[in-house]
Amino acid sequence: MPPPFHASHVDEFDPSRPESGRERALIALRESETRMRAILNATVDAIVTIDKAGIILAINPATERMFGYEESELLGQNVKIFMPFPHRDEHDGYLARYKETGEAHVIGIGREVRGRRKDGTTFPLELAVSEVESFNMYSGIMRDISERRILDRQVVKAVMEERHRTACDLHDGIGSMLTAIHLRSAMLAKGLAAEHSAQAEEGATISSLIKAALSQVRSVARGLHTVGDEPENLLNGLQELVRQASATSLMTCELKCSPTMRVHDPMVANQIYRIAQEAIANATKYSGGSAISVSLEGAREGIVLTIADDGKGIDLAGDSGGLGLAIMKYRAHILGGTIHFSRPVEGGTTVTCKVPVSVQEISH
Repeated sequence: MPPPFHASHVDEFDPSRPESGRERALIALRESETRMRAILNATVDAIVTIDKAGIILAINPATERMFGYEESELLGQNVKIFMPFPHRDEHDGYLARYKETGEAHVIGIGREVRGRRKDGTTFPLELAVSEVESFNMYSGIMRDISERRILDRQVVKAVMEERHRTACDLHDGIGSMLTAIHLRSAMLAKGLAAEHSAQAEEGATISSLIKAALSQVRSVARGLHTVGDEPENLLNGLQELVRQASATSLMTCELKCSPTMRVHDPMVANQIYRIAQEAIANATKYSGGSAISVSLEGAREGIVLTIADDGKGIDLAGDSGGLGLAIMKYRAHILGGTIHFSRPVEGGTTVTCKVPVSVQEISH
């Protein structure tokens, strides 16, 4: 028969004796949770947890600081509250497509996007989203890279200014000297020919080589030259690119743009021009098509540049990360924009660059 039960038999916690295995586990769990909470609270990156429908379940303090919201304003809201147009309208479709097809737009793919603060301002972000299958939710980490993009723009501006100086030195300095040498050599060649000199043919050859060198110097100078600081210079530069492509290749090239289109930020104008220059050059060299269409328009989300050809199409499945494409992506990212390469069902390649700019930076 078991002994009678007494209150003294209750196994109360005694701090003087070693904890039981269960107590040690609970203490370790609480310490782990405390450490994790401290890490999440101290990190400078925004961390957001959402459910499968995109509803915000939890945030860390950095999210409040980064976007200007209080925690109570975000919990229970759709995560697209952090997104500017057009991504705000497209986000639900991304999640639905991923659940149905497994096709990832952001999930599992680190990429640069734009965020939208409570006051409506936008800024560049590095975003990484992971699926937490065991809890049926997603976790996203966002890093503000505004300062990095400012530094990038400063570096690019310095490079642009140096390119402009080099172009001027080539055109006005070396170009002028070669022009004078060419004129003198041409006169000398004519004089030798008139005297039926045995050196007449050699003189003509030298004059021809100097002329070819002058042409190359001018071509390099044009390539280094920026489109300029005036609002209408981007349109003028694109018109010249289209004219040159039609004149020097077997492809026809046309520009679709309002004749009064103006871009007032020289940095934006020059980078868009370089993207168009690279895309047109790629189309003329590699597409094997017969026509190129260039379009520039101002839209609600900013400036949209589109270059399309009717050639064989880019190999999206293969290694399409050549230097030219990487440079175009970099230029778009400097401006806080996006660039996409696609193969339409009708064939060819389409390059679409979208750059967010304020209304004041575009005029028609």
